[in-house]
Amino acid sequence: GRQSIATRAFHLGGRAEVTALEESAFRLRLAEDLMARARRAETDDPATAVLLARGAIENAAKAALGCFATVGRSHEPAELLQAALGETDFPNSLRAEAAALLPRLAAYGAQKHAQTSYGDEAKHLLPSELIDRTQATSALEVAKSTLDLVRRLRLDVFGG
Repeated sequence: GRQSIATRAFHLGGRAEVTALEESAFRLRLAEDLMARARRAETDDPATAVLLARGAIENAAKAALGCFATVGRSHEPAELLQAALGETDFPNSLRAEAAALLPRLAAYGAQKHAQTSYGDEAKHLLPSELIDRTQATSALEVAKSTLDLVRRLRLDVFGG
């Protein structure tokens, strides 16, 4: 039940043991902070907005997986959410929505991480030369959808 999932403990790398509730809560807080910062950057600095929104997407996916299992290092939010979907305790009521989100998350994996961090190194283009406001708006929409899903997932898994 909810109590057993919430208090399930994991060893995360070199860190102390944490519960599913603690790990998921931290990842959600991090995602929300990155999202707020991305929104502030959207108009004046679209490249930074995408960088931060991508981080929000990744950490929201880690918050989803953190409800059930240890979260390793990954820049692939679709794989993280897919792993969460593979958990038997994942709520059936959210499965279709989560599955539909996977293709959108796939666009914000390691390749997008590299592009938003380093630009196009082969062509010597900076992130700010590659990313425009339309891309920032799109990234923020995906981040919002992911955060909305994770908030409902946590309510279902851990309760009020």
